[in-house]
Amino acid sequence: GANSAIWVIGAGVAVGDQVGISGAVIETNGLRQIQSAVPTILSSGNALPNAELLTPSAINDQQWEGVLVEISGTVAQILQYNEWSIADSVDFGLVDDLGYNALADSVVDDNGSAIALVEEGRNYRVTGPNFFSFGTWKVCPRDSSDVVRIGCTDQTFPNYDPGAAIDDGSCANIAGCTNEEADNYNAEATVDDGSCVITGCTDSTALNYNVNTTLEDNTTCYYTLPDIVINEIHYNPCQSPDFDYEFVELLNFGPIAVDVSGLEFFDQASGVDQLALTFPEGTTIGAGEFILIVVNENGQANYTSTGAQIFVMDNGNFSNSGDGLSVRDAFGNVIDEVNYDDANGWPTGDTFFGVSYISNPDNGCASLEYIPEALALDAAGTAGYGNEDANNWQASWVDNGTPGAANSSAFGCNNPEACNFNASALLGDETQCTYDCEGCTYPDADNFTAGATQDDGSCLFTSVNPCPTDLNGDGSTTTADLLVFLVAFGAPCL
Repeated sequence: GANSAIWVIGAGVAVGDQVGISGAVIETNGLRQIQSAVPTILSSGNALPNAELLTPSAINDQQWEGVLVEISGTVAQILQYNEWSIADSVDFGLVDDLGYNALADSVVDDNGSAIALVEEGRNYRVTGPNFFSFGTWKVCPRDSSDVVRIGCTDQTFPNYDPGAAIDDGSCANIAGCTNEEADNYNAEATVDDGSCVITGCTDSTALNYNVNTTLEDNTTCYYTLPDIVINEIHYNPCQSPDFDYEFVELLNFGPIAVDVSGLEFFDQASGVDQLALTFPEGTTIGAGEFILIVVNENGQANYTSTGAQIFVMDNGNFSNSGDGLSVRDAFGNVIDEVNYDDANGWPTGDTFFGVSYISNPDNGCASLEYIPEALALDAAGTAGYGNEDANNWQASWVDNGTPGAANSSAFGCNNPEACNFNASALLGDETQCTYDCEGCTYPDADNFTAGATQDDGSCLFTSVNPCPTDLNGDGSTTTADLLVFLVAFGAPCL
């Protein structure tokens, strides 16, 4: 049941022992445990409690910490560090190799050939204690009997799975399109009937040229990529737990809004090119807009106050020792790519005139920011990203970076009374300040001042009724006006 287990670090026991435990209860990286436990064996050979039957996503809950659980679903993805995800129709949960590495095991098919026990797209039932580490919950199978592959075990059906140990009743002959890239893909089809239709661009010079297109639609062809840049990386924050505060910021520095539906964000930690996020249908980034990519839902909550669009990664996190990040379209074209490091010329905090003004992005409170001046357009109007160059990055001039906003700068106007005052301009001077930004900033005013950023109280509204509460137009506000209001109360304004 819920809240009925605790993780124990100790030795001298066997599965099935009933024990008394003494030791210190501590919290380590989010996992409550008894450390350096001293066990007293009360009896042995006891039957274990039945596993708690949960949906894959239900394990992501504190109440199931340490509890023996069982989840079932389809392998959605093989991840790094011997982890893999199981998904149902709602969400997914993770499986780890703490007790048994199912990814390294195999089963024998009818021909005597070894096939991988765990394969993407196959169905499984996994049993084990629920463990918490590196910001995520994971079921930890104890041995091979805890990982059971299920599927069609009847060889006469096209969806026969030679590795399945238990039949799940899925044997079927369903005709349809089995190509996942097709417009009319049928996830339930087991036999391809040749009906697949792939609509796409047939112009070989286009970036989205699709050689598999069966229905031409060259109105979808595009020849340039959006002006999106990886603008800020907070990979090793000083806050704890750091996964809750890590983020990557993207900037659309182009002149128009960009539909980024289907664009992909990759995290290449440990040399593994891992798809971390696919932007959902209907996602748009406005001109000059900053968006955030965070590791988990806690990170999403921590940065909600920025007002930026926030997207939670499906997999991975940002490595403290260096990582490869990239944004690509669905055809693999790289829009922007950065391989940052915590050494080798990358910013680790700077000192001016012997005084340290910025902290280290590597477990300091600074983020890694793309230097604003580096993001410029050359004479041809082409973006000169340059963010693959460590010299074009800085430690942020403000603690915890500038998520959802323009990057900080130590240069600029340092006079608080100026229109362009920069609070982080530690090396700024008065000559950079401007004071010509005052005027009427209300667009509906008669004397609206275009370009004004500070309102000086001069707005005129001569066309507006000077007595808006005079509802009956008799020149004064009286009880008669209140009666007019009450009569009309609740009526729609057409």
